[in-house]
Amino acid sequence: MLKRKPPSYKHNISGTDIRKARTTLGLSQDDFAALLGYRYTSTAVSRLEANGARLSGTRARLLRTLMLIHKHRKILPEALTENLFVKKNSMTREEFTYLRTMLNLSQNDLAWILRFKGSQMIAYLEGGTFSITKKTAQALWTLAEKSIKKFVVLDGFHPLSDHELSKIKGELGISWTKMAACLGMNAIGVSSTKKRHELGRSQSKMLRILLLLSRNKSSLPRELAIMIPYKKLTSTRLKQIRIALGMDQSQFAKATGECSSTSISAMEQNHRKVTERISKEAERLEREMKPND
Repeated sequence: MLKRKPPSYKHNISGTDIRKARTTLGLSQDDFAALLGYRYTSTAVSRLEANGARLSGTRARLLRTLMLIHKHRKILPEALTENLFVKKNSMTREEFTYLRTMLNLSQNDLAWILRFKGSQMIAYLEGGTFSITKKTAQALWTLAEKSIKKFVVLDGFHPLSDHELSKIKGELGISWTKMAACLGMNAIGVSSTKKRHELGRSQSKMLRILLLLSRNKSSLPRELAIMIPYKKLTSTRLKQIRIALGMDQSQFAKATGECSSTSISAMEQNHRKVTERISKEAERLEREMKPND
């Protein structure tokens, strides 16, 4: 069974370690700031590396997760590895078209700003005929940040809607309290609708990465697998495991530890929540049974 450390709210990462992580990822301070959701400013990273500031709980967890994704990038799906890319240096054609529209520019106007010969090049970029270069992406992101008052970044950092947040919570099968622990936050940080709407950029990205990890857990290396929040068994699944083991409720209660048959019965009938301990013990018994099948 994979061991999971209990959540901790102490996230001490030294300035030396932060600089080492940035160097490993091959990023400038500006790009590293963008990767951690600091809105493309290198000032915060300079202070972190000089030990003049400390990473928040969520950003510390985000950095550790990104470093593990980078370490295992050759065997991970693209949906995970693309979280290592800095939006400032790349752009999809949908984002390109969206930003031009938000800036209220015609194709001809944007061509003039980017010093292209004519609007045809903009049409080619938006149509996907040509790829958007790093230089063009940087220029348009910078222009958007300076010109759009309520600038929305179209990457993993954009705020979660209440619907998207509830969907992630449901798919991960965790409580608001456990979600807070996964983000390195105090439980009250996501315990109410009002607070959930205030989730920051790094918290939004961390939750999206956890969802991707959960969807790909069967192919993950152990280091990443243990980061996925544990999802307790449903009452139906618990009963299925017990029957497959050929045990009655009393035998199953003894096999899973200090638990009565009455408790097992209540869990199977959904009169009581299946505890995390019983879930893990049931899964352990199921795994031990499989080699003998």
